Amino acid sequence: MKICPNCGKENQDTAKFCVYCGFSLANVAAATSNVEPSKPVEDNHPVQENLSNEKRYSDVTGDGYVNHNEPNESGFSEGRPAGKANFDHQGYEYQQPGTNHATAHSSAVNSDATVQYKSYFMDYLSYLKNSIVNPVDTQEFPKYAGFVSLVIYVILVLGFFKVGVTKWESYVHSVGSSEELMMSAVKTIISDVSGGIMKIGWLFVLMFAAYFIVSFAVRKVFQKDEITIVHFADEFGVYLNISAMLMAVNVLLSLTVTSSDSPFASVMLFLFIISQSIISIAAIMTLVNVKSKFNKFYAVLISQLVPVVIMLFATNSLIAAFVEKIQNWVNS
Repeated sequence: MKICPNCGKENQDTAKFCVYCGFSLANVAAATSNVEPSKPVEDNHPVQENLSNEKRYSDVTGDGYVNHNEPNESGFSEGRPAGKANFDHQGYEYQQPGTNHATAHSSAVNSDATVQYKSYFMDYLSYLKNSIVNPVDTQEFPKYAGFVSLVIYVILVLGFFKVGVTKWESYVHSVGSSEELMMSAVKTIISDVSGGIMKIGWLFVLMFAAYFIVSFAVRKVFQKDEITIVHFADEFGVYLNISAMLMAVNVLLSLTVTSSDSPFASVMLFLFIISQSIISIAAIMTLVNVKSKFNKFYAVLISQLVPVVIMLFATNSLIAAFVEKIQNWVNS
């Protein structure tokens, strides 16, 4: 038998809760000593039976006391507090017919998740606004906000070049005859040019990644800063948000451009150059304010030269592949 520490009454060895006062017996061991059992106390409260007369209902209130209510004509007591647990005569929780605790719990979890997502979204918008209005003084970052900005920037860059591919293919189909477009050589040229445009987009993504990784390495290795890559991404993302905003404008403008003669074409080129220049500036700004014995000039120099060298090698490889494509077109 388990002796309830709260009221001193006996319960079954398998009981999880005291049937008299509702106290938890999960950590109470069954009594093994020859202690004289206490005399049963007469329970003057009416006992409720369910429809099969096999289960006893007792509501456990928030303060640990049992709340017995008079049963009504249907066999269940009125005024039963919503959400209170029911226990049988052995102390096991008994689910009242018509209730679904799993569904209620799932709904509560989904509601909490929705609130958290909304809260994070509003925090990120605030971070985005502050980084655009005053990037130098932005000090508060939602968790992983920098990585979110990095992903958004990559999507915008690739989206911009994808729109360019779509415009190019539409232009070719508008000027070419159906017989020419059906030729295998023409199809190959269209496919190769479209792939080349997307490779240029990936080239700019590589340039951004080079600036980010090299500047982080300089800060860790040469400036001996203990910053984590997550916090570094937050700082880098402050300036990257400005570049992303310009790329978003470019994407919207590219959807309206119908030809290279459009007045928006020059605007788009200008915005694109500015947005890429900001990537270089972001690498500089994440290094100049770090207190270190390493000379800041050389820290900035490394962060600028190494990405340029990487871009030169990548660009030469891309140009060589494109020249080979042209030779194949001529030979075919």
